[in-house]
Amino acid sequence: KMRLGGSIARFDLHVDMGVGVIDSATSRGAAGVAGLGSKLFVSEALALRIDLRNHVFRQELLDESFLVNDLSLTAGLSVFLPFSN
Repeated sequence: KMRLGGSIARFDLHVDMGVGVIDSATSRGAAGVAGLGSKLFVSEALALRIDLRNHVFRQELLDESFLVNDLSLTAGLSVFLPFSN
């Protein structure tokens, strides 16, 4: 049980959107980020997480400029402290 009297949902979905900055030898400028993910709560102190994100930016290589879609899939384990009240 949570301290404020609420309960934990067993499943969570989220959408990510944002803008960042790229500064490297082949890329410089703004980058867009979009993604989605989910979290499955195994218990009140433990959750499994998976995220899919796409970073989009312009890259110049050998006098050519093209748009790059950098897709990433990550998985993780979340541990919430303290384990009990």
